[in-house]
Parts: sequence; structure tokens; C-alpha cells
Amino acid sequence: DTAPATASVDDGSVFDVGSMDGTTGPGEDCVPPDVLVVLDRSQSMHRTPAGDTPPNDMAGYQSSRWWIAVDALEAFAGEFQDGLALGLEMFPEADPVGCVTLAQRIGGQSATGDGCNTAELLFPPGVGNAAAFDGALDPLTTLLCNQTPMATAIEQAGPVLAGTAGPDHEQFVILLTDGGESCNGDYTGMVQQLVASSGARVYVV
Repeated sequence: DTAPATASVDDGSVFDVGSMDGTTGPGEDCVPPDVLVVLDRSQSMHRTPAGDTPPNDMAGYQSSRWWIAVDALEAFAGEFQDGLALGLEMFPEADPVGCVTLAQRIGGQSATGDGCNTAELLFPPGVGNAAAFDGALDPLTTLLCNQTPMATAIEQAGPVLAGTAGPDHEQFVILLTDGGESCNGDYTGMVQQLVASSGARVYVV
């Protein structure tokens, strides 16, 4: 067996940089970082990654951007729920009348209504939220809606992060989307504001 890797800092102290098992030393508290997933539920997510409309069958559903995204998020939450405080926001907000299922969209039915300037917080960041992801996301029944209000979604992420902020508490936003802003919002400006106000790091997938 080899000893854990260590490194020195300016004051001469030595710390372990080789452990990823979640253990801490005496008097140390591990604060799981916040990771808020901001998920695009616009109806174009029914397409394949290549941009095609898939066949209207189970194999086709599974090849859609939406199915791939949901499947990846549920797997991500299941693997990392104990070490990360995971939350979920979706945009635009679901309208039971104006939104459609994946099968309906692939079958040719379009979402209607104005989904601009809306986003929906499903649950804030918290440890052990894998079941919450499973309960909130089902690729066959979770609705796809009209418009892509990314700027609004990022703007609304600010208060969510502020509600769980704390000293030495890292925060991240993962924006998962398949397209550009469709509601005339300043998406880039909102990301810059969020980073400046919260210190969060934003990753776009």
C-alpha cells in the first residue's frame, strides 16, 4: 500500500489531496457543493442529436435528445447524490393545455401557447435527491413546451442559489439545452450577472 498523496501550502501545513472517499479530518466539515440543473424542455428536444425527427416508436423515443438528457440526468443524480446537493429547474414552465408529450411531438403535434419568460423550479439543491429526479422526470410523460426562455431560466436560478449560499460553499449551474434563446432575452448577460452576483460557475451542455 502507498501513503495518500500530500501537498504543502504557504504556511507549511500539509493536506491530503488523494482521498475522494468523502472522509474528513478532525474538526473538518465537508459541505457538498450545490449543483442546479437548468433543463430545456422546449419541444425541439424531440429531435435526435443530428436534428432529425425519429420514428414514432420506442426506439425512436430513446434516440431523442429529450430521452438522452433525462436518462443521463437520472444516472448522474443516482451516482452523485451523496456528494452533491442537486436541484432541478426546467424551462419553460409546463402548461398542461399547451404542452405535449414526447410521443405526441414526434407524431406531429406541436406545443402551443407562449412559454416565454417562464421557468419552473422543481426542487432546490439538496443531498440525496436522486429520487426527486426520478419523480420529476419521465421521458414519456414529462411535457415538452413552446419557446426557449434561457435568459429567464438563468435569471431565476439566482434566487435559488442565494437561498442555499454559505461560506466556503461552492455553487454550480449546469444548463442543458439544444438551442438558442427564443424570447429575445439576453442569455449571455444573465449568465454574466449570475456569475458576478453569486460566484457560481456555469456550464452549458
